[in-house]
Amino acid sequence: KPPVKGSTLVLWIGPAVVALFGILALILFYRRRRAASPVAAKPLSPEERARLNKLLEGDAP
Repeated sequence: KPPVKGSTLVLWIGPAVVALFGILALILFYRRRRAASPVAAKPLSPEERARLNKLLEGDAP
């Protein structure tokens, strides 16, 4: 263990500060990720659905 002096204060406090910054970064990351919800797609119209079904069946226009 290094002695607790003014010159070794960084050795004692540094790891705790780094850990706190890491925890804070994770909290901010997850808050922003949760807040950025994906945009919901609107449902297909009957015409679009019919066209999609034709394309999926292989009957391209």
